[in-house]
Amino acid sequence: MPGIRYIGIMDAKGTLRASNRQEFVGRNFGYRNYFQAVKQHPNADTLYISPPFKAVAGPDVINLTRMIVGQQGEFAGIITASLDPEYFKTLMTSVLYAPDMWDAIGHGDGLLFLMVPERKELHGMNLAQPGSFFTQHRDSGKVATVLTGTVTLPGRYG
Repeated sequence: MPGIRYIGIMDAKGTLRASNRQEFVGRNFGYRNYFQAVKQHPNADTLYISPPFKAVAGPDVINLTRMIVGQQGEFAGIITASLDPEYFKTLMTSVLYAPDMWDAIGHGDGLLFLMVPERKELHGMNLAQPGSFFTQHRDSGKVATVLTGTVTLPGRYG
C-alpha cells in the first residue's frame, strides 16, 4: 500500500495481534502514545493522528489509528498504520521545481515531521512558535491560507 510502512491490529491491552511485520506480532505496544490516545479518549468516529515518533524498526513515523469497537460499544483495541517517510519524501521532492524551494510536513501540534530538502538540524523542531506561519495558519481555522513574509527557520532558509 503506497505511503504505508507498517499496519497492525492490537487488542485492548496493546498486544499486536496481526501485522505486515510478523516479527513484532505478540509484542505489547500499549505504552505508545498512539495506543494510549485512543484508549483514554475512545471514539469510533475519530481518526487519531499521532505526533511523529521513532518507530521500533526504523525512522520517525506518524500513525493513523482507528478504534476497534467491542460488542457493547467498548474500546476493544486499535487498527493503526504508520506513514512511510520515504514515500512522502519522494512525493515532496517531485513538486520542487526550483533550487531555492523546500516543503515540509508538520503535525497539528507543531512538531516537524519531514522537510525536503532534509535539514537534520531542524529534525523535531516545534513549528508552533508565536507569530510563525504555522501558528497563523493553524489559528486561522482555514483549510488553506496564503501568508507572506519571511520564514523564521534557522539557516539559509530563514
